[in-house]
Amino acid sequence: MAEKSACQTPPLLFGDDESKHVLNLMEAVSCEDPLPVFKHKVVFMSDQHLGSGKTAVEYLYEFLSHLDFDELEELHIVGDWIGGWERKDENQKPYSEMERRIFDILNYAALEKNVRIHVTPGNHDENLRPQINLLNARADYSVFPKNYDFAWERVYETEGTKPRRIRVSHGDENDPELYSNPLLWPVVHGISAAYDLLVKTGKATSGFLYDKFGIKTNPAHIVKRYFKTFTEKTQPPEKIIKAIRQADAEFGINGHTHMPGTKSYQDKDGRNFTVFNTGDWVESCTYLYVNDRADLPALADYKTIREALGFGDLPTPQDHHPAKFQAHRATTNRQCAYFQALFPTKNRDEVLRHHEKSLRKLADHRQDQKDLHDIREIFNAGSVLDTDTRARLIAVVNETTSRRYDAQKQGLSAIFNTYAPDKPIAEKADALFVRKVLTEFIARSTRKILHHQDDARKTGHKLDLPEFQNI
Repeated sequence: MAEKSACQTPPLLFGDDESKHVLNLMEAVSCEDPLPVFKHKVVFMSDQHLGSGKTAVEYLYEFLSHLDFDELEELHIVGDWIGGWERKDENQKPYSEMERRIFDILNYAALEKNVRIHVTPGNHDENLRPQINLLNARADYSVFPKNYDFAWERVYETEGTKPRRIRVSHGDENDPELYSNPLLWPVVHGISAAYDLLVKTGKATSGFLYDKFGIKTNPAHIVKRYFKTFTEKTQPPEKIIKAIRQADAEFGINGHTHMPGTKSYQDKDGRNFTVFNTGDWVESCTYLYVNDRADLPALADYKTIREALGFGDLPTPQDHHPAKFQAHRATTNRQCAYFQALFPTKNRDEVLRHHEKSLRKLADHRQDQKDLHDIREIFNAGSVLDTDTRARLIAVVNETTSRRYDAQKQGLSAIFNTYAPDKPIAEKADALFVRKVLTEFIARSTRKILHHQDDARKTGHKLDLPEFQNI
């Protein structure tokens, strides 16, 4: 076998901290396997907004799929895991295949690799907050495996000779008090909706400009930056400092603003505080990581890192999804159904009514088909139909209001008036007519079954009801 050449490190495109991060990644990459292995002990990430239609799902899936789960011990989801606000503002729709693959990976990590997944709900998935005690009580392990835990906030502590305490929370609690005024909710939600629209419309444009000309631009990020800059300027730093001090910490980790970076504060006693922001997985695709538990978290820009490591096209739903991840799809589907119920969209009740109606129709036509098959078998045996059997056939035929079946209705009525229930229908033309009606209505019931089955599948999928994923 020919000797393999040594792997070469690509040119470094970052500052000192990110250069070290890339070098650490490259050490984990073997010549036999060109894909990087992210050997992090702890990862902090926020603002995925899954289910919103604006998540950078391709980047998030790619990153998670290349984590080394034999090394990873904890994954912190620091708020806005689910785009609950966005789901309420839109028509009911199912979680996409790429989003389900993301849940698959998290469930694989929790169930098979014993990774602890810490979820700290944010303002966009605030409906999780009242559920925290129930979720942690583990009434139903089939929804969230035991390695998931939920909390309003938590403290992460470094190890080593000088442990440091870090308060972890989403960060919306640091917003100005006026934001919590119900009178301003329409304004806040309106700004969020405008941002979402920019994200969706700008995604294709920015992707085209980058692919064709290497131009990196994002109009949504510009709007968000100005809005969040305004928010930060109206927010007194004393509020952030107080929250960190109450946790007996000197550091904080937040998401919420979608603006990755580090900020330093000082209280009136001269004590210093540092807040790390994870960024988001809508535009930035950034996260915090720890490789040595004695260290403070460091910030990583996944989009930049993947380029340096030679990644090309982003994954698509048509790409192979490893069986070890796919094996957890049943758990994923239950979680999607849970989130779908927890964050109902404006037309959920309408879709549910349509779904239940389709199920009733489906059951009725299946029963009709069974009865028609039984009637045909009886008729073929001797061309005799008793009173009850005749009544059932007439009832099935009369269910349709279509004028095209008037001839069948009138013909059956005439034949049954001519022949007594206990007498065979002797005339060949009349017997043939009855058989033709039976054949026609069996075919009709089959079409109706397929139609309502398809309706039930579509509405069940919109509602994320697990039993209708593969109907």
